[in-house]
Amino acid sequence: ARNRREFYVSGDSSIESRLESIFAFSNLLAYDIFPRVEATFYIGINTRGLDKDNRYLNALPPPGQFNTHIDELRLDAFFQTQYRSRDGRTGAFLRFAYDERNETHAIKLSDQSVPKLYAEASAQEESKNNLSRQTSLAGALDFPVSFSDQIFISAAARILRYDTPSLLNVEDRDELLVVASLGSHHHVSRYFDLDLTLDGTLSHLVYLLSDRSANNNINRVLRFSPRTTYRPGPSFMTMNAFEVLANYTVYDFEQQVALVKSFSFRQFGWIDSSSVEFTRKVGLDFFAYLKLYERGQ
Repeated sequence: ARNRREFYVSGDSSIESRLESIFAFSNLLAYDIFPRVEATFYIGINTRGLDKDNRYLNALPPPGQFNTHIDELRLDAFFQTQYRSRDGRTGAFLRFAYDERNETHAIKLSDQSVPKLYAEASAQEESKNNLSRQTSLAGALDFPVSFSDQIFISAAARILRYDTPSLLNVEDRDELLVVASLGSHHHVSRYFDLDLTLDGTLSHLVYLLSDRSANNNINRVLRFSPRTTYRPGPSFMTMNAFEVLANYTVYDFEQQVALVKSFSFRQFGWIDSSSVEFTRKVGLDFFAYLKLYERGQ
């Protein structure tokens, strides 16, 4: 793909032109290992080039303004295998993925460029160069423990590495994210269903250079959310959902840096949603939401 856009203001002698060139290639291979087990492999390569040029019709360009070029190369790949039983009540999948993105910025040299200004602008533009690599692993499993009870388990972990080659850029960091969930569905009776969900999240942010390391922190979130659904008849239904959430953020260098403070956040929520039908064309819906929360250091 090749896209060209022109930006201008009526009466102004300058026009900004943006030329974007994109090339993408991807391949997906799906293979049935067994009758109910499938494996999938995907790889994608994407290149993107963006030229930003300023044209002046009746005037000379300012000395400190330069045209720029951005190159971006992306690689996406994953391998996934999944299983589903004959009756559809038992299923599982496992997925491993790797993503990489390399972005480079550059200044275009012209005959009117002042060497000193060009060197300063080039260094500033190259400070935006970055390379990010992300590796993730995810999986899920759901299976019945009885005819009326179902269990769900899922988990995912991701590691992100963000590197900048320039000494002017201090955003180099590593990020870790782990998410896990455990849930169950219970068909207590023909009128009453009960769902229980327990979620946990752990994230760790680490800046590699001392300029930003004061923001290094660990965040932990734990949430328990039961839900009930009651249908005594075709004309009435009520659903109640409860949630208890705890969020804790701890900074690595809280004792050395006075500007950052660890904090906790706790929340309780309740949702009630009910509907009743008087006739086939007339009904009423009720909705209530209550949330209580507190935040402290």
